[in-house]
Amino acid sequence: MQALIVLATPEPASSNARIAAVADRVLQAAGWSVETRDLYGERFDPVEAPRHYVTRADQMRFDAQVEQRAAFEANRLPHDVASALRSLTSADLVIFQYPLWWFGMPAIMKGWLDRVLVYGGFYTSERRYDRGPMKGKRALLSLTVGDSRAAYGHNGLGGDLAALLWPTLFTLRFVGFSLLQPSVAYGVHGGLNAAGANGEAVEADLRRTEERLARRLPNAFREPELPFNGWEDFDETGLLTPEAPSYSPFLRQSADLNGIPGWPGLFSPESVLK
Repeated sequence: MQALIVLATPEPASSNARIAAVADRVLQAAGWSVETRDLYGERFDPVEAPRHYVTRADQMRFDAQVEQRAAFEANRLPHDVASALRSLTSADLVIFQYPLWWFGMPAIMKGWLDRVLVYGGFYTSERRYDRGPMKGKRALLSLTVGDSRAAYGHNGLGGDLAALLWPTLFTLRFVGFSLLQPSVAYGVHGGLNAAGANGEAVEADLRRTEERLARRLPNAFREPELPFNGWEDFDETGLLTPEAPSYSPFLRQSADLNGIPGWPGLFSPESVLK
């Protein structure tokens, strides 16, 4: 089995680098082949832009999807993208290791997805979700967050972590991955208090995270996957059929959230500023 670890941390001695090294070691000990792509170490350019395409499909207007598809079909993808895409498609398991920054992944990792998930070659409008190119392969979000587990609960100050991670999980589901329950190390942060009174507690939580990963990773294909709706759950207009299940507040049968309205007026005609 082949595993790919995509690491996004600017500090080689960080907690995220440490967890990535544990994952590498555990998987290799279990007989896996492991590749780690250190995005900061590679100095990966996360910005999709015309400069990456020497031969353009359209010289007058830059359309990322048009250029990605044309480059893929002509076998002239940018070198860094082609290399990353080979790593991605060769992997049976992909681990995304990163710190939660501003309630999302670091820009370098988001840009990696923007550029490496190549439109028209890697995925198409027909080859997505449960027909996607990574169907049968698994992905795991492994991240560190700066506050406690309680703070990232449904009523916590940091916001519901399940909701915060859903766009990233759905991105990976979009290209066909089966998603595992994310691995989260809580209370890991920088700044003035990074080595303060809670240092021992943070270290203990990091060790628990590493121990859980050590147990989980060799059995990654035996774990239950997170549920998502499939093509069969939608009608010809792209809406959930009335009998389809709902697994997330982002894709649901009712316009409200368990009877609690969202932001009143958001996306409604009345909300448009005059």
